[in-house]
Amino acid sequence: DMAQQLENALSQYGIQDDVEVDFNAEYVTLNMNGALLFDSASAELRDEAYPLVNKLGKILVTYDNNIIELYYEPEKTTYKVLYYQETEDGNYKLLNEYVSPPTYIGKTVYAEIKEPDGYMQGGDDTTTFGIVKPNNATILKVYYDKYIPLPEPTEVGQTPSPSPSPTPTATPTATPTTTPTVTPTQRATAT
Repeated sequence: DMAQQLENALSQYGIQDDVEVDFNAEYVTLNMNGALLFDSASAELRDEAYPLVNKLGKILVTYDNNIIELYYEPEKTTYKVLYYQETEDGNYKLLNEYVSPPTYIGKTVYAEIKEPDGYMQGGDDTTTFGIVKPNNATILKVYYDKYIPLPEPTEVGQTPSPSPSPTPTATPTATPTTTPTVTPTQRATAT
């Protein structure tokens, strides 16, 4: 049978420990550890992998009447999101840390933005998205700055009122002065 022939050929080439043979009624599967062939997050064969691939190629060429499919499972790793909150002295303290479940290397990921009360996303060092790198190397950072409400806009010449105003204040009214009044049938008269 084909699976046994492949196992024998792998042993003859001395690569039986690097290639696992599995089979069922429909097909034979050869499994290899991706770390033998590729460096982490790389699509180029490692120099050390060429002899292994050449030996495997010599075995598979004898099965030229068969369909051979190749599949490579991309590596996964975790990434972190660090959340920092501005303190009274203007520095930042770590508020929370999120570690992702295993995620495919090369995938673009985004930090979830949650604004705590009295704070808003800010900070020059904020990094809200990135590409997952090997070995847990991707770290996103979200900084929250204290939120200081600005006074409400006013018209030119008016004094700005603080916002929010704790209690409404009464506006004094001007003392009435004597002004001339005009009606369509009369001339202006002083009152």
